[in-house]
Amino acid sequence: MVGVGLFVFTDTVYFVQMMQFHYESNSWLDPLWIFSLLMIALSGYYAKDGNLTFQKSEQPSVIKIMFPYVCFLLLLCAPFIYPNDRIVITCLVFAIGCIFLRQWMMLKENRQLLQQLQTLNDNLEQKIAKRTSELMQLNEQLTYEANHDFLTGLFNRRAFVVKLEQELIRAKQQHYFAVIFIDIDRFKQINDYFGHQIGDELIVQVGRLLKETVRPTDFIARQGGDEFTIIFTPFKHVDELRHFVHRLVSISQQPVAIRHLDIRISLSVGVAVYPYDGETVDTLMKHADIALYRAKEQGKNQYQFFNGEMDRVVLQKTMIETALHEAIDNKQFTLFYQPQFDVQTGELIGMEALIRWIHPKLGVISPAMFIPIAEETGQIIAIGEWVIEEACRQIQIWNERHGRSLRMSVNISPKQFLKENFVEHIRAVLQQTQLLPDQLDLEITEGVAVFNEQYTIQKLQQLRQLGVHISIDDFGTGYSSLSYLRKFPIDRLKIAKPFIDGITEEKEDVAVVKAIIVLAKNLKLRVIAEGVETLQQLNILRSLQCDEIQGYVLGKPVPADLFTTLYIENQLPHD
Repeated sequence: MVGVGLFVFTDTVYFVQMMQFHYESNSWLDPLWIFSLLMIALSGYYAKDGNLTFQKSEQPSVIKIMFPYVCFLLLLCAPFIYPNDRIVITCLVFAIGCIFLRQWMMLKENRQLLQQLQTLNDNLEQKIAKRTSELMQLNEQLTYEANHDFLTGLFNRRAFVVKLEQELIRAKQQHYFAVIFIDIDRFKQINDYFGHQIGDELIVQVGRLLKETVRPTDFIARQGGDEFTIIFTPFKHVDELRHFVHRLVSISQQPVAIRHLDIRISLSVGVAVYPYDGETVDTLMKHADIALYRAKEQGKNQYQFFNGEMDRVVLQKTMIETALHEAIDNKQFTLFYQPQFDVQTGELIGMEALIRWIHPKLGVISPAMFIPIAEETGQIIAIGEWVIEEACRQIQIWNERHGRSLRMSVNISPKQFLKENFVEHIRAVLQQTQLLPDQLDLEITEGVAVFNEQYTIQKLQQLRQLGVHISIDDFGTGYSSLSYLRKFPIDRLKIAKPFIDGITEEKEDVAVVKAIIVLAKNLKLRVIAEGVETLQQLNILRSLQCDEIQGYVLGKPVPADLFTTLYIENQLPHD
């Protein structure tokens, strides 16, 4: 509009000068014409550039849309103003032709834009379809990974729980199913010895074997670690389930081939049956796990069906485990002492310290019940340290008071013996109680003796340097290797009670006890028989030249004050 206005102004001045004959060429009017045309061209350039670069979503104004058409209508008035002017008519026709040409070009451009828009839409739809497909594949992959074990490809615990919930709903239609827990026995030892890579491959192979064993209607999953779970469904008779579980245990009959190794394994299996052993997911899984634990306790490589007694035992063990934490702090433990006698002279030579737990609410708790639990939880170390300290304190009191050199025997837990500072603790207790080292006898089991031969020899030699005595407890029931009797610095063999029980009836037991005594004599070791309960057993042991006796036939375990009265003051002379 500025350009057109400037052009009109310049033409008007030119017209006036021409009418007055004052016009001169190359005057100031000439640049104004050029400038006005440049302004009109600049408006077109601005309009084109603005359409390409402006990204606003605003609609163009009505003025911008209607302005060209208003100008065209004004142009149509020119023939009426100059009806006989051919130049005006020619210019009008030319302008109309340009307008039609412009409209044709706009239509063509619109068609091209529509084609481009369609192409863009097609490309966008393809990208959306591709992206949707990728998202679906990713979602399927995430769903698979969320429900499957990455190592074996079996279903995982999450999927197992979901399937079990579904099975519980279906089972309300009066059909039975079983939850089965499976564990690879001694897998930790295999994993530690052969390495984690071999351990992982073993889990994969066992998973494959289990998958080949189950029926199409069954559901198998990896619970985690070396534990697998199966939903055995459906079945009509328990014999079907029992036969299937027996097949699971029988997998271990053949070695598992992994690389260049043939690894022998065994499986422990626990079974809980719906609805007898539970009607919820948590209850069935808990009871199957308890049955599995029971199978391991019974010696592994077997299966166990859940029963109510197992639940009671587990509850009892849980209560004991919890109570053990308070037992030491609250001084609920006490020591009983069982006398040990010289077979030939009948003289009291020592005693064995036996722990007793007197709970304020549960009463007397048997060591056979709480010692295994303390072993599992590691609390046996603290308990064992207290036993050594209390036993050494008590024997020092007796020996000082009566001027004797009685010997105190103390059972040592495998975990306690293998603790790094065990020897230092023994040394500290001897110094604290001022007990002579040869008045303390430490009883270790054969299992400890052969756990790590070099380590055991080194620790036993350190104890020997302290001056304490070492006995092998329950000899004959464990590893029973003759080689360690020669290598280890020990003083005494303690014949296990099962052999003593049978010497009055079984000739084989007499032969075993006789062989142990002869072997010990040749190795310059003393022999003590524990669990001697009858005079007949005592006479046989005396005839076999057994050195020492411990058992109910001569004395039962009693508290310290009663031990003083029965076995020290009445049988040992006062100075």
